[in-house]
Amino acid sequence: MERWVGTVIHGWAASPIERAIVECDVDLDGALLKPPAIRAARDLDCAGVFGFGFTKDSLKVRLDQEACQRMLPSPKRRSRHLANLSQGTAIRVVLNGKADWPSGRYYYLLDFHVIFHGAAATEGIDMRRTFDLQADLL
Repeated sequence: MERWVGTVIHGWAASPIERAIVECDVDLDGALLKPPAIRAARDLDCAGVFGFGFTKDSLKVRLDQEACQRMLPSPKRRSRHLANLSQGTAIRVVLNGKADWPSGRYYYLLDFHVIFHGAAATEGIDMRRTFDLQADLL
């Protein structure tokens, strides 16, 4: 994670957006697959499989059922609160799933990192918790 966090934070800092959501895809080796996508964040927003609630000093993170269903058709996951992050903290969420397509059955593994970083954050990122939400796919 440390290899690309600096790139992502630099991209955010170079942007004129005060509060932003920065999304990026990385490969298995941790290399960026494409430049980070930066957009302005609303008080209540979403990205990936998450719903976010921003306040001045914290970020509420929840798993969103509908977003999970779009990315991972099976198994179904209920919406749930995951964490309240303060600036300079992060969580990791691991999800798996499967989908049946005309060409066959595919299995997926998604590994997300949610980092709440702002001007008040210190240099390092404090990884608070890993949520391993993998389901039995048998």
